[in-house]
Amino acid sequence: MYMIGKLIAIFHLFVAFFYSFYAFIVPKNLFYDYCYFVFLICVQLSWLVCNHECPLSYLYKYIHYKNYTCGDTTTLDDFKELTGETSSTNTNTNVVDYSKLVDTIFTCFLIMSIIITGYRSNLANIFVVIFVLIFIRFFYIFLNNALGYNSPQIFKNLLGKYYSKFKNIHDYLQITKIHNEINIIIAIISILFLLHITYRNRKFL
Repeated sequence: MYMIGKLIAIFHLFVAFFYSFYAFIVPKNLFYDYCYFVFLICVQLSWLVCNHECPLSYLYKYIHYKNYTCGDTTTLDDFKELTGETSSTNTNTNVVDYSKLVDTIFTCFLIMSIIITGYRSNLANIFVVIFVLIFIRFFYIFLNNALGYNSPQIFKNLLGKYYSKFKNIHDYLQITKIHNEINIIIAIISILFLLHITYRNRKFL
C-alpha cells in the first residue's frame, strides 16, 4: 500500500512537471502542441468529473483512506507524502510548506508554457488561448476551492481590508447558488475550445 502511494505520487509529480515545463522541454511541433492543449482541456474536465479533485490524488486517497468519497477533500495528499509533510508539521508556522512552494513554481512555468505554446504554434488566437487555458483554469480553481486551494484565505491575504467588500459582492451576486451552472459553462467553453482548435488546424493534424 505504501509503495503504491509512492508510485502514484511520483507519477503525479512527473505529469505535473512535464505539462508545466512543456514549452521548455519540447520544441515547436504543431501536432505535439495540439496534443498538449488537448491534454490541458482533458485535465480541466477531469477536475469537474471528480468533484474539483485531481483524479490521481483521488486514487491515492481512495487507496489510503477507508470509505473515502471523491471530492471529500481536494488537497494533494500524494504530493505531501513526497515532501514528508503531515498534519502535525503543518501546524508549525516555521515549517516550509514545500508542496505549496512546488505548486507555485509549477504554476508560474505552466502559465509561461501555455503562452509560449499558443504563440509559437498559433493553434488559436493567443487571447483565446490565454482566456480558456489560463483565466478559465484559475477562475474555476478559485470558484470551487479546487485542488487544495483555500480561496477565501488567499483572497483575504491578497485583498486585506478590502476583502469584506469582495465578500459582499460575492454574496450579493449569490455566486454560491450558481456554482453548478458556472461549472457547466466552464465545461462547455472548454469543449468548444477543443473543437475550435481541432477544426481550425484540421489540415495540419
